[in-house]
Amino acid sequence: MTVRIVTDSACDLTDDEVATCGVEVVSLSIRFGEEEFIDRTELPVSEFYRRLAASPVLPETAAPAPGAFAQAYERLQADGASAIVSINLSSELSATMQSAQTAASAFSRTAGARRRFAGRSPRGSVNSSSARRASRKTDSTRNRSCARSTRSRRGNASTARSTPSSS
Repeated sequence: MTVRIVTDSACDLTDDEVATCGVEVVSLSIRFGEEEFIDRTELPVSEFYRRLAASPVLPETAAPAPGAFAQAYERLQADGASAIVSINLSSELSATMQSAQTAASAFSRTAGARRRFAGRSPRGSVNSSSARRASRKTDSTRNRSCARSTRSRRGNASTARSTPSSS
């Protein structure tokens, strides 16, 4: 079973991590005043931070349409994914989660005849034993590489947090 991950462009993954781990990223729209960009496509991360520092106006975001998530799910299924996990911004902060859920519901209905959406029971609740089985059978090479990358970032962050403050 091949499990793939979809996330939105608000994730804190670098382009190298996205490529190495095979994560599919669905872009949000970002607006600086009257200018609107598609995150990570029309507005690279470095340019976002440059504009953020220089702009007198804070940027606003818009959630991707459900169709953008549906296209990502379809691409991954066509690439052989038998399970898809979508990790997105909190529904308390953005409508991104709602778009992802709407797309997942529509996708599972249309793809259900061909392939069951991993970890979901017919009522849409999470089936944890299926999810556990799916997560154990992912591509081990990709997982080891992603885990090393995440551990090294986490190690740096935890080192910075655990340094005692001088008073």
